[in-house]
Amino acid sequence: MALTPDQAARAVVAAKTAKAEAEKAYKQAEAELKESFGKAGISFTVVDGEKVNLIEAARSSYDTSKLEQLVSPKIFNKVTVREIDAKLLKSAVEMGIVKSEIADQVTEVKITTSVRVTAVAKTETAVADTQEAGAA
Repeated sequence: MALTPDQAARAVVAAKTAKAEAEKAYKQAEAELKESFGKAGISFTVVDGEKVNLIEAARSSYDTSKLEQLVSPKIFNKVTVREIDAKLLKSAVEMGIVKSEIADQVTEVKITTSVRVTAVAKTETAVADTQEAGAA
């Protein structure tokens, strides 16, 4: 049996709340795990048939401006990527620097659908209740 829109919305709100609580509990458990592994001087353990690892990973970030100063333009162009800045392109179209037809040729629009749950003001609740009653 399919859910009514109201039932489906309630399910999404409940799942969102559960997800937030689970994420909070996970972060707390993860912090406790890191502390306890550190104190014990271990990097993994096995519990209930599952191996739990503490993995350290290094992430690099790069200073593009500094690199540009330190190497030749030829080398700089070989190790960097040029891409269109959407805000700058939109501004250039609005200012007449770039024709909208050109922007359309280099723009791909992908439509995605997502669910957003936000708090509703009391007046919006009354309107929604009225709309739901009218649909019934």
